[in-house]
Amino acid sequence: MNHQEDYESGEDCDVQYYEDYENVDVHKLMLKDKPRMNFYHGILSDPTVVKDKIVVDVGSGSGILACWAALHGAAHVFSIENSSTALWQKSVFEENGVASKVTIINDSVENICARGCAWFADNYKFIAPLGGISLIVSEWMGFYLLHEGMLFSVLRARDFFRELNATLTSHPPRIEMVPSKASIVIAPMHMAAFKEAYLQEHWGSFHGVRLSTVGQVDFAKYDESAFFIEVLPEAAVLGTGTTFCEFDLATMCAESAHLVRHEINMDLSSSAAFQYLTRTAPGVAVDGFTIWFDVHFRNYRLSTSPFEEATHWKQFTMLLPADIREQEMVYVTKEEPSLNAVLHFGVLMPRTSELTRWTWTVGQ
Repeated sequence: MNHQEDYESGEDCDVQYYEDYENVDVHKLMLKDKPRMNFYHGILSDPTVVKDKIVVDVGSGSGILACWAALHGAAHVFSIENSSTALWQKSVFEENGVASKVTIINDSVENICARGCAWFADNYKFIAPLGGISLIVSEWMGFYLLHEGMLFSVLRARDFFRELNATLTSHPPRIEMVPSKASIVIAPMHMAAFKEAYLQEHWGSFHGVRLSTVGQVDFAKYDESAFFIEVLPEAAVLGTGTTFCEFDLATMCAESAHLVRHEINMDLSSSAAFQYLTRTAPGVAVDGFTIWFDVHFRNYRLSTSPFEEATHWKQFTMLLPADIREQEMVYVTKEEPSLNAVLHFGVLMPRTSELTRWTWTVGQ
């Protein structure tokens, strides 16, 4: 079984990608995401993380992360942003009194790297006396972590600035990555429980009038999809989540995220949803898989789990083909409450019309 995502054909994928981030509403959505903002603010307001360090913000968008770093003691911040949002940043940094501590680079990481370390050191001579780059921060995560493929630019920046540091001093500083670790988590899901919760929330009683018939029409968009991105109710998630893969941003190479394949065993016995649904039934049909991610830095954690406060990433759900769902071909019983799956995940880079692909095989 396979899921694949496309950009619009006939258009340059990089152009589409950066144009998306020129939409103010996109930034408004991210800035209103409380778990996201608390995670990064906690880190960048921590003096043990930023004080007296040169910080690089990769894909800096509105400039909020660069601002926090500058306001909380960074020696200097490089704000790298390839879209036209870099043009807003000058005013943002002036408004917050940090313009003298932030250098805006309106270009891509790839172009910066292509110019070389000598070019960068020559243009920004103040780096050497300050000891080099010590911290790279980026909010690179997309849906199910790797959508958009920005991680590859962050890793390229990491390698470039490590090389730059080595040219500046015989004792280069260790570059910390924010976030430093990331994981993709997966759990089986049950469509009926999602549907019940969805209809109740959106198509319940309106001053005594029920519109569940209209709700059925509305919900068909999910039934007929190969995947969807929504916040799932806990009642629809058949498991606490099994880690599919983990990344250490200090050591991983880009190739390790191009194609990931793992066989995983999902034990549903401890799932509250599974226990509830099997009170009066011998088992539960699995209709698909719900995927989310967690990221970490030191003791700071951001989770997009359906069991945590909702984020703008929501959760990504891949559905099994309709005929398999209709026939309940993937069915987990109380006697054997586990499910095995072999999952393959690929990110094709640079961005192409086939950006991401998930394939999986399910067995019991």
